[in-house]
Amino acid sequence: MIELKIPNNTAVMLITERMKLEFEQRVKIKMYHSKATIFSLRYDELLELAEISACDLVFLLPAGIHYEKNNLGVILQKAISSLSKVFQCEEFNTYPMSRVNELLKPIHLLFKNSEKNNSFLNN
Repeated sequence: MIELKIPNNTAVMLITERMKLEFEQRVKIKMYHSKATIFSLRYDELLELAEISACDLVFLLPAGIHYEKNNLGVILQKAISSLSKVFQCEEFNTYPMSRVNELLKPIHLLFKNSEKNNSFLNN
């Protein structure tokens, strides 16, 4: 098992910054009003941004991490739960590990399938 040592405050900062980038992109394509701020979003909208951001960050990790068991899910669950302090949204406190597993499952399957067909060897 690979034990990732990413401090919670670093993980929260990475997710928050990625959320801000995603929000700016959505403002550009007019999904949100140009005067809206990320802090004015409802919980469900923030949660969507947080989950998208978490997935983006997971894909940016070295591929080797995905081939072995690791504590990435625990890190993500703690970081998303900690967003309650950033956005003053208590609903984040109850973010379940099962939801993190649902987010990570397709990513793990993708890497597992790429390992089987050896397509990653040509990169």
